[in-house]
Amino acid sequence: MIEYAQRPDLMPGLPQAEFGTAIGFFEGVGEDRADLPEWRGDLYLELHRGTFTTHARNKSWNRKAELLYRDAEVWNELGRPYAAASQHASFKSSLEEGWKLLLLNQFHDIIPGSSITEVYETSANEYERVFELGDGALKQGIDALAEVISAEGEGIPYHAFNSLGWMRDEVVTISGGAELLGMAAFDRDGNALPCDLLPAIDEKDGAYALAVRVSSIPAFGYATFWLKPVGAAEAVAPVGLEWAGEDKLNRWETEFYVLEFDRTGTIVRWYDKAEDRNGWRREAGATSSSYSTTSRRCGTRGISTRITRKIRRSGRACVGEGNSPGKCA
Repeated sequence: MIEYAQRPDLMPGLPQAEFGTAIGFFEGVGEDRADLPEWRGDLYLELHRGTFTTHARNKSWNRKAELLYRDAEVWNELGRPYAAASQHASFKSSLEEGWKLLLLNQFHDIIPGSSITEVYETSANEYERVFELGDGALKQGIDALAEVISAEGEGIPYHAFNSLGWMRDEVVTISGGAELLGMAAFDRDGNALPCDLLPAIDEKDGAYALAVRVSSIPAFGYATFWLKPVGAAEAVAPVGLEWAGEDKLNRWETEFYVLEFDRTGTIVRWYDKAEDRNGWRREAGATSSSYSTTSRRCGTRGISTRITRKIRRSGRACVGEGNSPGKCA
C-alpha cells in the first residue's frame, strides 16, 4: 500500500499523494469545505441494485420467504379477533424467530453468492426453518378464519383466499386420488366452475390434481366453492400430460388439441384435432424460435411462439378443505 501511494509521483497526470494522519485529513477537509460539493440524503450506491448471484436458490428462497411471511401476517391479523390470545402469542414468537433468520440470510455476501461453501450449507438449513415457521404461521391464520366461515352447501367445501389488494380470478389445485374422478366444482349459486383433471406431478400428493378456476375472489377476502359428484356427461375428463422429470412438461393433450414441448418449455408442435392438422410444428434442424404452420386457410409460415411458465407467488390463492387450509397455488 505504501508503494501504491508513492507511484503517482512517477506518473504525470495523476493526483499527488502524501502521507499524513486522519486528524490532519479531516482538518484539511474542514478548511476547504466551501469548495466541496454537498450531498443530502443517504449515502447509497445505486450500482447495488439488481445484482446477479452465483447462488440463485438463495435469492429465490429469500423472495419466496418474504412473500410467505407477508401472507402469514395478513391472515393472522385478519383472523386475530377469532383466535385465542395464546395463538396470537405463538404466531408472534414464530414470526419473530423466522424474520430474524430471514434477515440474517440477507447479509450482503450471502445473497450475491460471495460467501464460502460452509455459509451456504448453513443457509440451506436455516431456510428450512424459515419456511417451517412461515408455513405454520400461515396455516394458523387461515385455520382461525376457516373456523368462522360458513361452508353450508352440498358437497365438499373449499375456501380460496386472496391476500392481494384487488379482486382477482385464480386457478387453484386440489390434489387427491381416485376420489377426484367424476367430481366437478360449483360456486355458491350452483354454477359450474371450469375444471381440468391433471395427473399429479409428484406421486406423494396423489394420483391427480383438479385445477379449478375461481372467479372474483375479493381483495383480502375469500370465495367458497364445493366439489360434488356428477354424472358421466358432466364429469371432467382427465387431461393427458407427459412429465419429463421434475416439473417439466413434454406433452399436453385435451379433447381439442395436442401440445408438445421441448426441454426449455417452448411449444414445438400444436395439433388441432377438429381440423386434423398441425397448427404449427418446428421444422427439423430449425432453431428453437423457428416454426412452420400447415394452415389450409391462410398458408402463413414462419410463425414464432414461445411460452414462459411462471409461478406467481405474490399474493397466493390458498385453498382449504372445510376448516383446513390445504394447498396454495
